[in-house]
Amino acid sequence: MFTVIGVCTTSKIPLHHMNTIFLCRYIFMAANILATLMIIVFLVAFLVVRFKTVIEALLLRLFDYRIPVFLGYADDDYGFVRNILLPFLEGELQQTTYVHQRDLRGGFTDQQFFDAIRNSWRVLLVLSRNFLTKYDKAHNVMTYASHSVTAVNQHRLFVLLEESQVHAIPDYLDGLLDDTTIIPLPDLQQPLTYQQKQMIIECLRPTQ
Repeated sequence: MFTVIGVCTTSKIPLHHMNTIFLCRYIFMAANILATLMIIVFLVAFLVVRFKTVIEALLLRLFDYRIPVFLGYADDDYGFVRNILLPFLEGELQQTTYVHQRDLRGGFTDQQFFDAIRNSWRVLLVLSRNFLTKYDKAHNVMTYASHSVTAVNQHRLFVLLEESQVHAIPDYLDGLLDDTTIIPLPDLQQPLTYQQKQMIIECLRPTQ
């Protein structure tokens, strides 16, 4: 009977070879980290350039705008604002609004309107027959609103337009609006439709 005895041999790697292997590993890891950082920097730079306006608008909204939405409307339309518009904006969307019949303080009304519009992220005007033909502050509010539109916040202004008043919008205001920022209303008695609500939501979003 034969017994087979296994002989285990170990080969030792010279120390300088081990140092070379470790050095290669470190170089490889460092190269991977550097490549990852370069990719991240490239992506960040691309996103900053691609979405520069949106980023600027968001930063301005965070640091420069104290009022999310200014509401410009005629005193006679307060029922529409209180019963239909505010439940949607402040209730469903959780947006703080400036409503002059609620938020005006003592002092000059025109100056308070000007300051409120300047400090608002969005300006929503309810262009009804009452507003365009009877409201004594309409011209000032529309003028302040038109002057509030800037290169960074180009979509600051949007309107709810009573359909019978489509030809009554002043030219200086109409030139700042388009199909996405004019939301038609048959009248101010009916609740907002799903489509009207979606258009308002889109107007409140930061845009490119």
